[in-house]
Amino acid sequence: KRGRREPDMEKAKKIAELEERVTPTSPPRRGDENVTFVDSAPLEKGPLFAGKPKEEEESQQQTKHSYTPSKSRKPANRGQQLSNQTSTSSSIGASVDGCIDDCRKAIQDFTEELTCYDLMADNVKIVIFDTELKVKKAFIALVQHKIRSAPLWHSRRQQFVGMLTVTDFINILLQYYVAPDQTMEQLEEHRIQTWRDMSGSTRPETLLCIDPMFSLYEGIRILLSKRIHRLPVIDSFTGNATSILTHKRILHFLYINLLENSNLAALNLPIKEVNIGTFNVKKIYPHTEIIHALELFSKYRVSALPVVDDNNVVVDIYAKHDVFNLARERTYNQLNESVQEALQYRQNEFEGVLTCTLSTTVKETIKQIVGSNVHRLVIVDEEKKLLGVLSLSDVLKFLLGFS
Repeated sequence: KRGRREPDMEKAKKIAELEERVTPTSPPRRGDENVTFVDSAPLEKGPLFAGKPKEEEESQQQTKHSYTPSKSRKPANRGQQLSNQTSTSSSIGASVDGCIDDCRKAIQDFTEELTCYDLMADNVKIVIFDTELKVKKAFIALVQHKIRSAPLWHSRRQQFVGMLTVTDFINILLQYYVAPDQTMEQLEEHRIQTWRDMSGSTRPETLLCIDPMFSLYEGIRILLSKRIHRLPVIDSFTGNATSILTHKRILHFLYINLLENSNLAALNLPIKEVNIGTFNVKKIYPHTEIIHALELFSKYRVSALPVVDDNNVVVDIYAKHDVFNLARERTYNQLNESVQEALQYRQNEFEGVLTCTLSTTVKETIKQIVGSNVHRLVIVDEEKKLLGVLSLSDVLKFLLGFS
């Protein structure tokens, strides 16, 4: 009993009250009293985060966006509405040019009502590379994640500075390839920033990107006018990359939400009549060396090369993303191999070359592209001989009237 003290009931009561006050029974939520949430402030140079009370942001709702997509703006029945509006005018003997103008006006209005945010999927995965990462590891990571590009983050400058794509991989191979089976030490050891410094004269000084709340029409305009295939969507308020806008995703979105149930007369015209597609395209043969195909990719800025036999019949296609197989199989120092040998490394999901003819309608080509999840169709005649290529950008240029 020596040294025993009676508990101080008054002090214990105060401690209990204090613990009850500072330890909430449930996680705090926005709107709760005495709870202040701190969000990031808008930045002028790079996403360096600075605390800012949420209340200060409320007064800027008209200029600073909140990520709450408006369900009423989702184009659930928009295609049917446009069908009802345009079916009457298009059935009264309208000219081809008039049908095309009506179609483009409807699609332009549709894309101007939506934002780039509305195009984002519910679950988006973005792989971001630091510019200090080694080039070889970066391209192997692209292959492992089954993606074709990644934004580049400059740690010292604390901002996004560019994109790493298969085009960079092609240019690096062309730069450092010397002879078969000879190790390309630069590819093994160089970092991404080293390669960017070496090719800096051909690169823009800043990353071309778009804010999620800009109109979808503006995003399409940038993609087509700048002749790029990927446009990073970066939140100007936080500096975070949210998604990447691509031709493929845009066309899928337009078809499902607008074109599939639409009776726009221009969509029923054959591609020959509306002059869609690229003709006099570059082609290769099964025995063409990989190094020559890479040179054609780089020189003419094409995304795919039809493979034909001696009779000009299409037998396969070698696309830019097939070059990633060289990184997967570690055969990037054997560029003297033939394209036919390189295509053997292609994964099993390839279903063959998808083709169309000049008499195929616009809507049928879009349905085939979306349904098969491809980036292009090869235009052939009745004997399967090569005539041209119909790419995603060709379709979008026609739909929106971009030259």
